Amino acid sequence: MPEARKALALYREGRNAEQNYFISYAILSYYKIIELKFGEFDGRKVRAWIKANYPAVAADKKPTMQNEFSGPGYRVINFVADLPVRIDKYLCRTPDDPLFVENGTVVFVLTEFQIIDARQAEANERGENSHEKYKERQFARVKARLMHGMKDEGSD
Repeated sequence: MPEARKALALYREGRNAEQNYFISYAILSYYKIIELKFGEFDGRKVRAWIKANYPAVAADKKPTMQNEFSGPGYRVINFVADLPVRIDKYLCRTPDDPLFVENGTVVFVLTEFQIIDARQAEANERGENSHEKYKERQFARVKARLMHGMKDEGSD
């Protein structure tokens, strides 16, 4: 049962990453689930399992290319990477501390990079593409979800 819980946690992590367009992180989470199924890595078994199961999964997926809250003309190139960050200076410990020996002094931070030229950046801040409108759409969705939940509670 602990493996099932771990697989569910990895799946939830992968779905959250996917919904926030952190695709490489989502793939890593899903791959960890496959590793749970096969134990020690055996590339042949994993590839065979992926080949057998991918068509059903792919048929069920409809690619989403845009953040649902972005305006219709919003354009940006973005990617996500694990950025290594040294933390030894911030932990107030000596370099020979057992904590560093066991865990190291670098953490990886999932970071989104956005690349855009000045003209498109200006266009992205006008009208329906503006950050203000983006936040309004997010707020409306959260409000709708909360109101739906309140309706359900009141119907008991």
